[in-house]
Order: sequence, then structure tokens, then C-alpha cells
Amino acid sequence: MVGLKKWQQKPDISYPAADVPSCLVEPQKQRLYEEVAQSLGFAPTELTRNQLLEFFEKEGIELYNYVQMSAWFTEKRKQAKANHWCWRFLREKLIKVMIAEIERSVPLTPIQLTPEGDLLREYPSGMVAFGSANHTRDDSNLSSCVGVHEFCNGWMDRKRVTKTHDAIVCRRCCLRVLFPKEAKTYGDLRQAIVFQRV
Repeated sequence: MVGLKKWQQKPDISYPAADVPSCLVEPQKQRLYEEVAQSLGFAPTELTRNQLLEFFEKEGIELYNYVQMSAWFTEKRKQAKANHWCWRFLREKLIKVMIAEIERSVPLTPIQLTPEGDLLREYPSGMVAFGSANHTRDDSNLSSCVGVHEFCNGWMDRKRVTKTHDAIVCRRCCLRVLFPKEAKTYGDLRQAIVFQRV
């Protein structure tokens, strides 16, 4: 019975300690090995490991033992009667990633091409990481096919038409809008067209 009680008692799992790992090989010797390995087109795992350890030591980056961290988080999850756990250390990074994803998921604001209200909108976007779309931005480059005409849903192309100007031409309704050929991005196009209307 005593053995059973001992077995049933869970050891107190303390918070894992982190330390900055030290480089295994002095940097000068590692550089020589790197040069030889690179000249042979060889990338041994141990070299990569030593390069990482050198980087962590140089930057003062602390590493945690994964097994200890997992055991500690699992214990905390059980104490909280939760279904999962999240390392607070990573929350700030996760928040930054999510903010970037939200900003990236906002479509390009349509560009008004004519005083009558003809709009250029971006192409239908392709899906990327996290299931969000990769949208066009004002700093995205204009290519030969620039987007969709808002009302007739025709594809719009960039064409060279004069020495100083290019045109955006709708494939469906043949709308044609001139703009200076120097416009390289959607933001440049937006500014050029606003300037033409003033």
C-alpha cells in the first residue's frame, strides 16, 4: 500500500530553467570546417547544430528543454482543467502574426478610374497560410493584367499606347483610361489618376 501511495503522488513539476547554450567548437576552427564543407558541397548536421549554438550564444538566446516544458505545461493544463495550453512567451509573437494576417486579408481599395465612377478592383485572390487571401496592396507592382472592371466584371490590361502614357483597357466593355507610363505600382496609378481628374 505504501508503494501504491508513493506511485500515486505526483512529483511537483517546477518551471523549467532556460540557459544560453555555449558553442561546442571555437569559432575559428568552425569557420575552417565550414569552408571545407562548403567547398565540397557538404552540409553535415553537426555543423548546422554548431552554427545554431554559436548564434544562440552570440545573441544571448535562452533555450528550454522541450520535454521539461511540455511536462510543465501539461501539468498546468490539468490543474486548470483546460483542453490545451499556450506558452505565454509566444503570445506576443502570435499576436503580431495574427495582426499581420488580418492586415494582409484586407482587399485593395478599388481605384476610381473615371469621374463617372468606373472602378478597378483587384483580381480574385489566391488562398495562402491560415486560410486567408493574399491581396494586392498599393505598393504591389502593376503587371500587364491589372485587375477587374468593377461593373462589367471584365479583365483589365495595361497597354503601351503613346511615348508618355500607358492605358488600362477593359477586355469586356473596352473602357480605356490613360495614365503616365512612370506609374509602377497600384499606389502610383491611384495618385496619377487622381491628379488627372484635378
